Amino acid sequence: MAAHATDYINTNRLNGYLASLDGATVGWCNAAAKTDFQRFDSGWVDGVSDFIMADPAPNAFAVTCFLIDPAHRGQGIATALLNHAVADARRRGFTSIEGYPRSHNETDPFDFTGPMTMYVRSGFTAVNQSPGATIMRRLLAQD
Repeated sequence: MAAHATDYINTNRLNGYLASLDGATVGWCNAAAKTDFQRFDSGWVDGVSDFIMADPAPNAFAVTCFLIDPAHRGQGIATALLNHAVADARRRGFTSIEGYPRSHNETDPFDFTGPMTMYVRSGFTAVNQSPGATIMRRLLAQD
């Protein structure tokens, strides 16, 4: 597994963003070209990975996971990481960026995809929905 991850990092297919505060890491966001993901582990509803992969989005960047230190949740760290991913995707020439929050409105500390409201506040719109996830997309060519 480590060799596989190292290969993905070295070939720029696994990208991540770290957030730090006072020298300590307080957050992480996993994002890369959508085509670099072979599957999307939902962990909560069968078929979500196939649903996401079947949605056509040429040249899309995908934000798949956030991990925020529990002591720093609710302080905008995930939003800052998402906005950084948007800027980086634009800089790298992607025409859109996607996120895949769960299709619910409840707060869940184990919801690693981030809440839907965070994507809406960052300019994403819902383009497709299944019982388990919503595809949120932001077009970058228009920004």
